[in-house]
Amino acid sequence: MKPGTITYLQSNYACIKEEENFLNLGQVEVKTEPERWYNLNTNRSIKSIRGHTFLVQPRVCGKIEQLQQFIKINRLTRNEVTLPDHIEGIEKMLFPTDSSFQTQLEMMEWRLKVASDQLVKEDSKVASSSSITKMEELGNNYPSINQECTVLNLSHKTITIKPFKWYNLETSRQVSNLTGKRYLIEPRVAGTIELIMQFILLNQLQSDQIITSPDMESIRDVITSTNTCKTKMISQIDIDLVPMEEIDQLQTFRFSHITVPAIITNILDGDTFECAAILNPNEMAFPISVTSGKRTTMGQNLTLCSQSGQCSTNLLLKLNIRLYGVDAADCIPSSDKRATIEQRVLMSNRKEAATEFVRKWATGCNNKVWLQLMGYDCRSRTLGRLYRRVDGDYRSTSDLTSQLLRYSHPVYGQVAVKYEGGNKKEAWSLT
Repeated sequence: MKPGTITYLQSNYACIKEEENFLNLGQVEVKTEPERWYNLNTNRSIKSIRGHTFLVQPRVCGKIEQLQQFIKINRLTRNEVTLPDHIEGIEKMLFPTDSSFQTQLEMMEWRLKVASDQLVKEDSKVASSSSITKMEELGNNYPSINQECTVLNLSHKTITIKPFKWYNLETSRQVSNLTGKRYLIEPRVAGTIELIMQFILLNQLQSDQIITSPDMESIRDVITSTNTCKTKMISQIDIDLVPMEEIDQLQTFRFSHITVPAIITNILDGDTFECAAILNPNEMAFPISVTSGKRTTMGQNLTLCSQSGQCSTNLLLKLNIRLYGVDAADCIPSSDKRATIEQRVLMSNRKEAATEFVRKWATGCNNKVWLQLMGYDCRSRTLGRLYRRVDGDYRSTSDLTSQLLRYSHPVYGQVAVKYEGGNKKEAWSLT
């Protein structure tokens, strides 16, 4: 049998005997009957493919440029396309790079759209129940709902969700009424499918850290696919030769959403430290979402560059860390002429008390901590949360910020206040 003939294809490819659905070049969904090919040029289903350039699966034919566009529209990877074995060089023409036309992130977003469309179709089938009944059922089945949990919202701020409450990603408020909403059971967030997916990417959640609501089981495969989107690599180490489309996919780099073991090497004061840690570049090459106003864009935190296809080098770094979410007491600057001597002495004593509290906290874990990097502050300092490693998994313990805020010195009172930017003076009581 001659390669490329219908008889040859029937004998070697069982897939041609099945129906297929895909988008044509006009992005209209079409169906192809068994043993027939969709002609991208005429928009008709044909049986004879003599003289045509074609794919075995999906069964389409047309010019090389049309096949390229078809693959791009349908977000097809190399593994999802069966090429004819008699056309020399067709793979290089249709897939000029190792990965395909789309990045892994684009593939994930496409799968998300398909899953989201499917959920919309299923909405009418999902029986609506009262919020009270639903909450009672969830409380009985998932004890974690009775506890507080801490997450990063889409604005990269840490949010503590109260028991029996869900954080609404659309309104940035905590709600208890879940009627008509898409939500996760763990962690407790609600919103559109797209917002929930951005939340999962931002918090770098693995599939085993997520419990979906019953009506969202169909997107579990999409959630799992975030694991494959973490690392993006190109085989180029010369910046002048990196394609602009690769650079355009990058967001401004952030030291954030990474948690690693670290050693405290120096305590400068109650909220500033030096830490040593080993970072793996692969753990920083993840997709991120950036929200500016009402617009949210997706992109890569960084892209790995390696001619060998591997990036196994780890980085030993010493970082200057500003404790996230807190302002520990500090001396009043001499330039502040309004402060009294008593106020200066009080703040100086509070600073010493805060620093001493932190030293004892660090000594209790032999300076071994979990360091959760949280980005940068307005002065471009690296923000971080610290958890003692002796306490086990960092997600199950309270961090230094929480303990510092709760501590009150028996003589000098509070040694730290909650701080998320702005004027520090407004947060402190000098009496």
